[in-house]
Formats: sequence, C-alpha cells, structure tokens
Amino acid sequence: MTAFQRRCRAVALQACLVALLAPAVRANDSSYFVVDDLSFGARTITFDTDTDGNPVAATPLFESSKPLRDLYGAWGVHFRGPRERDGGCVLSKDSAFQVDPHSGTNFLAFNRETTAQGGGIAQEPETILFDAPPTEVSLQVASGFEPGSFRLDAYDRSGHVVASDSTVTQDWALLKVESPGGIARVVLRRKGPRGKAAVTVTSATAAPGDAVAVRLQVDAGGKSLGGFHAALQMGPALTPEGADPVVLGPVLAGGYLAANAPEPGSVTFSAVATVPRDGPGVLVSVMVRVPLGTAAGDYPLTLTDVQLNDAAGDPITVETADGTLRVVGPPPPMGLCGDLSGDGKVNIVDVIQALRLVAGFTAPTDQQKNAACGYKLDISLVVRLLRVAVGLSGPLQPKGA
Repeated sequence: MTAFQRRCRAVALQACLVALLAPAVRANDSSYFVVDDLSFGARTITFDTDTDGNPVAATPLFESSKPLRDLYGAWGVHFRGPRERDGGCVLSKDSAFQVDPHSGTNFLAFNRETTAQGGGIAQEPETILFDAPPTEVSLQVASGFEPGSFRLDAYDRSGHVVASDSTVTQDWALLKVESPGGIARVVLRRKGPRGKAAVTVTSATAAPGDAVAVRLQVDAGGKSLGGFHAALQMGPALTPEGADPVVLGPVLAGGYLAANAPEPGSVTFSAVATVPRDGPGVLVSVMVRVPLGTAAGDYPLTLTDVQLNDAAGDPITVETADGTLRVVGPPPPMGLCGDLSGDGKVNIVDVIQALRLVAGFTAPTDQQKNAACGYKLDISLVVRLLRVAVGLSGPLQPKGA
C-alpha cells in the first residue's frame, strides 16, 4: 500500500468514525444543546469529575449514557428531567455536537429525539435542585448546530419564580440568576418546536342508526405530550353521539378534557395531560352517530386547528392525515317511531317491551333498533313512549328531527 493510499484510508476511517459518533438524529438540529460549568455558591460543576475528584467516565453516545441524577448529591445538587427516566446525559467532547466543552472534556448534553440508556429521552426541561439554596446560580449553554433560545428560571422553596434569564445563542453563553432569599431549584428550557409528529384520524365503517368510535392517533414522534387541541369536521350528515362524545385515549389518560359541538357535524376539544407520555397511541376517541336515513357512501372525517404541545408547553410540529366514515347498506325505512312491537301503533305494549329491553330481559332486534328512531334504548325512551301511549305527548319524532 502506497503512502497516498494509506492517507486516503485514514481519511475514510476518520469520516466513518465521525458518522458513527454523531448524535442519532440530525433531522432537527434544534433538538440538541449542551450545558457546562454550573456554578452555585463557591462550587462549580464541570461534569469532568465527581465530588471526590474522580474522573467521570463519559461516552460520546446518548444510547450508552444514563440521564444525570445524583452524581453530585454530596454537594447537595440533584438533576431531574421532565419524567423519571428523562434528562440530560454527561457526554464526552467526541459526541460531534460541533462545539467543544466550555472547560475540560465533558458537558451535559440534551437531544429531544434520542433515547438514553434506560429508555428515557435525553430532553429538557432540566430541573436542578439544591439542598442548601444558594443566592446565585449560573451555567454556560450552547446549541452547536444552530442558534437556540434558552431560558433559566429560579424558584424559591415555595415554588415562586424569583429570577429569570434568557439568551439566544449558538456558541457558549452565560445564563445567571440571583435571589437574596435563596434559590431552591432552577429549570432550564430550550424554546421552539419539538420535533414532528403525525396525528391520524382512523377510518371506520357503520350502518345507518349505528354509533361508532373514531380514534385520533399520534405516532412515535409525539414525545412527552402535555396538551392536544383539534376540531373534527364530519359534515352535516353525521353527528357527535351523546352529551360527552369525546373521551381521552391511553396517551392522555388521567388528564383534563373540554369538548363542545359548536355546530352540527363538528366537535372541538382540548385536552391537557397530567402525566406526560410518548406516542404512538390514541389521543382521543370521538363517538359518531350515523342517523337513520343516511345514504350509503364515504363521509370525510377532517381534522382542523390541530395543536400538539409537550409537557413544557412548547409546540410540536404536526402533520395530519384525515379519515373516512363509510356508511354501508341502504338506509332502513323508519316506519312508526316507537312501535317496538311492530303492530302499527304505539301503546302500552311498546312501553312494556321497552322496559324489558332496558332491564336486559331481551336483546333488541333490528326492527326494534329501527323503531327507536335514533334514541338510545334506555329509561328515557321508556318515559317518552309512556307519554305517547297515555296521550300526554304527540307521536314520537325521529331524534334530531
């Protein structure tokens, strides 16, 4: 092998090593940033040594690094991510962030789109807690690939914000907060969109008179989800089912939900998570009723005004995919509403049959479902039929008529 060939081989090997050591995802450079030289009181954490002065063995890869927790607990400092297994990882300068450590050989690194050892995400907001509240906290922050917007908030023991600092930077910049009453914790955030997620409306099939669940799903791009807002447009032929047509799915389970139907054929909803979770999974399910008399065909289910946020309130870029509700079969004739017995009139016989259906003594036939004219087979229908049978109300009209 000639000297020229050896040089070429060395250059190629170096390029391969750089590619291997680079962070796992470069699709969104705003996902990355690093922190160094955390100072509080008379101490400074450079992430190069522990509290005993022993070197911190850091790797260049998130996948082989655990989020930082209590390595500096002896100094009364603790690090926490937004969830139990999330947070920044101590990485070496070989991690290809396009920025060298501010001092030493290591820094605290973040990547919203990369999984750390243990299954969590190396993402902020990063909370740093102090056992003995200092009056001043500072740190160095850099984004490396492109300018980033950062904010450091300081809190007292009562949870009140006592100081804040922010900066927009690509290279190293100082964030510093001070409070004479002491700082119990600081929270570091990077502002801006957090990756990209797809929200999809699942298609469904139903017959006239049926109610069907339409699910809104998020893919794996939805990380540490904190909130979701959207409107589902169904068209005037379809209607939301019941007083509470929207229910939270597993991704937002245990959260808070507000929903309303401002006009026929649409429903708007907003949800806030109490426990941040990742996709993929169902965000919400919407019960949709296909009224009797609806013609067979495909009815579009369209998402509008979609907003997705992470646990810190930062927006997640969303792509949407609409669905279709396919109505099958010819619409069955309605006949006489309330005529559960099929004898051509509504009387006490129908009331008794309705009671038996509600009590579970018999299962409803297709004819009885049709005769319910869009009403649920429950006690409210029994009351309606009784009023008709004794002459207190006029003929029962189809629901929504």
